Amino acid sequence: MHSLYIKTRIVMEQHPIKINKVQIRNLQIEDYAQLSQSFTRVYSDGSDVFWTHKQIQKLINIFPEGQIVTVVDDKIVGCALSIIVDYDKVKNDHTYAQVTGKETFNTHNPEGNILYGIEVFIHPGYRGLRLARRISQRTMRNIEPESHYVRRPYSELS
Repeated sequence: MHSLYIKTRIVMEQHPIKINKVQIRNLQIEDYAQLSQSFTRVYSDGSDVFWTHKQIQKLINIFPEGQIVTVVDDKIVGCALSIIVDYDKVKNDHTYAQVTGKETFNTHNPEGNILYGIEVFIHPGYRGLRLARRISQRTMRNIEPESHYVRRPYSELS
């Protein structure tokens, strides 16, 4: 997989932040320590969202091209995790637990036709830079050669 590099300079909260390199790439299990630190920063509100090493390893094993990180100057600041499921399983009322197999991801089906985003986050200090959009675009580029996937707006799934 190729990485996307972008150079930019941004200003946030009237404090200039110099960014030398933005990289959007596939998540690797070696990223877990940094990724877990990002979870802690992003979910500092006390919510219980936190992906275990075992869960991340499983996602990488079953669908590596659907697990993407954003790295700014060698620091992971964002992540998108996804699986592929059958449209028939999500087209009507469904819960997150049903679609993710209670976060076991046993519902992932490489022959399915819906890319289901199970997590997208950007560190609060890096929001507003369209990094989540870049993650989404990268994920779609990773899977587009598989023409059996169908893009549907979320409103069609509920």
